[in-house]
Amino acid sequence: MHFLTSKTNSSFFAAMACVFLFASDVSAHGRMQSPAIRLKPGDQDQGFTVARGPTKIQPCGDSVPSASATTFSSGASIPIQWEIGAAHKGTCFVELSTANDANFKVLKEFPNCADANGVFNDNVQLPAGVACEECTLRWRWVATITNELYLNCADIKITGGSGGGAKTPTLSASGKQPTTAPTTPAAVPAPTTTAAVSAPTTTAAVSAPTTPPAVPAPKKMTNRRRCRGCKKPKTRRMNVSNY
Repeated sequence: MHFLTSKTNSSFFAAMACVFLFASDVSAHGRMQSPAIRLKPGDQDQGFTVARGPTKIQPCGDSVPSASATTFSSGASIPIQWEIGAAHKGTCFVELSTANDANFKVLKEFPNCADANGVFNDNVQLPAGVACEECTLRWRWVATITNELYLNCADIKITGGSGGGAKTPTLSASGKQPTTAPTTPAAVPAPTTTAAVSAPTTTAAVSAPTTPPAVPAPKKMTNRRRCRGCKKPKTRRMNVSNY
């Protein structure tokens, strides 16, 4: 009888130890530590049991919105911190919603984020040009070994952008913002080639008109024709005394 009792007690304590270890393991799988996350009331006093555990409740697990939000600037690189209590491997995602916990877009992907236990830090780039009073930053861990899902949400405010939650850019599943193809500038028409203006033809110098040789003036002809052999008429003298 004593033997059976001892054996029963040993089995009981072994079973309780397994349950305790399993419960501890489940409550400490992992969560986002920074920015401050939403919590279920009383969860902080219980060691974040709910926040660290797997969930099937979308989009933010079993939690309620925070009374205050962490403020960031549009386009800023913000620090992210998470802890892993059970290295179930898998990939972690940091996502942003500007539409009241809907339409989450991946900001960054962290492959192999849970290969080891510990606390990990990295940075995430917020999209430029986006501003919102009530945004949600979500940490999502898909554990490949256990096929479990972990979700933590942080209430944040983004200032300095163009405003309007609907302006969140489309992000790829890898968390990389798509590269915008550079706009091809409109073709500038080639300037019209002006036909070369030919230099004016140089006109050959016109030589000054040749001055004709002076024509000798015609000789004046006297009334009297001179002839050779003609006798000079005699001049008659009048004797005044005869009158």
